[in-house]
Amino acid sequence: MEPKGAYMGVRIAQHRSTLLIVVLIYFIVTFLIVYQPVGFFEPDEFCYYFSARNFQEGRLSLTADELSRQRHEAGTISPLWPHDLGYVHYKDHYVLVKAPGYSSFLAMLRVFGIERLANIVLAGASVLVLLWSGLYCFQTKSEIITATYLLLMTPISLIMHYRVYMSDYASAAVLFLGGMLVLIRDSAWIPSRWLDICLHLATGFLLGSALVLRFTNGLTVLFLVVVHLYFTYKPRCGTQFFKFWTGISLFLMAFLMPVMALFHYNVLVFGKMMATGYQLQDIRPQDTTFIFQQILRGYWLNVYGTIIRNLTVLPEILITGMPWIVLVPAAMIWGYRHLDRRLYCILAGWIVTVCLVYFQYRMLMPHSFVIISRMYLPLIGPSVILIALYVHQIHQKAPAVTLVLVTVISIVHFMFFLAQVGVPFFGLLPETLFAPVRDVLGLFYPIPSPGH
Repeated sequence: MEPKGAYMGVRIAQHRSTLLIVVLIYFIVTFLIVYQPVGFFEPDEFCYYFSARNFQEGRLSLTADELSRQRHEAGTISPLWPHDLGYVHYKDHYVLVKAPGYSSFLAMLRVFGIERLANIVLAGASVLVLLWSGLYCFQTKSEIITATYLLLMTPISLIMHYRVYMSDYASAAVLFLGGMLVLIRDSAWIPSRWLDICLHLATGFLLGSALVLRFTNGLTVLFLVVVHLYFTYKPRCGTQFFKFWTGISLFLMAFLMPVMALFHYNVLVFGKMMATGYQLQDIRPQDTTFIFQQILRGYWLNVYGTIIRNLTVLPEILITGMPWIVLVPAAMIWGYRHLDRRLYCILAGWIVTVCLVYFQYRMLMPHSFVIISRMYLPLIGPSVILIALYVHQIHQKAPAVTLVLVTVISIVHFMFFLAQVGVPFFGLLPETLFAPVRDVLGLFYPIPSPGH
């Protein structure tokens, strides 16, 4: 029987051309993003922009005068938004409402002057772990390329690559990295003790960081932690270098590192470990909340309204931001019948936990797919793997057709999004690109000019 290490060497050699294609896709996406000037679309972007700068300068809280000056500065950048900058009054100072994890990450990158590359770096790391897991999950080049392309070029994913001053993409990417390492450690042949140590530590640290970056990752993080513990207790294959409790101790130690950093921040800012800026907000019935918050406050009409709106409006929003999502139900049914049980458990459980959390969300601006579908970014990672495996089974040309459609939709959405924030797409506005289409249509049906 051929040694497994030799088998993996053959698999890597077979995918060299695939690696080149994936690298090309990554650099195309990087070029699309980095070439465009930064523009702000939501008030939250001002929050992360200024909080990262404050954290870099060592200011975890602000005085009234400091906040007033920064609000005025934000108004000079864009006068369209009410600029509270995401700070709320607490005792004699103002503290950040949002979780501090992403602001801290941006502050670290600001030291090196590369904060603009935050999402690009995380996207590159996501591609690497996807390729690594692909050596075990995917059988063909088409499956690997399809999964990678959808991961990077989904409309909302491409837009959120650009929006570096939002935590959505980073929190989803870190969650994806941790989840993929859970899958890799279960599926892969681990050749050495040191690699096993690194996998335990990296998985724990990434899942803990995903929780600190965004608290709503909590249910999915809990699911992945339980899966990792079970897979460590009952390994599928490979050599067990540690006893169960040794491996779990390494994992939990790494998991608690970012959590303890959050507790330390809370003590410095709030004077106690278990505290968040969200607790200081006065939540009104009309404000954006989750169903469980509405139930706790007795807003039962809002609960009903949220459920009805999500059932009727949300599908259209998700299809706009993630066109391939129409394939997810069929892919999950197919996966249940044909995929390895452990692989399917991770992917399906991941998808279900994300949906359980964000289906509760009361949409404040249901007309904007950019604002709503970005919250479902954690859904993209496991979904594109499942879809890549599924579409390859439908028809030989199905992956190519899927990628072409997603590319066209993504570029069009990205171009119109940039126009909304006042940034021309490579110097071209949408009306410039679509003027020829308008002229052709005008031959058959007269199109009135503006003002007539």
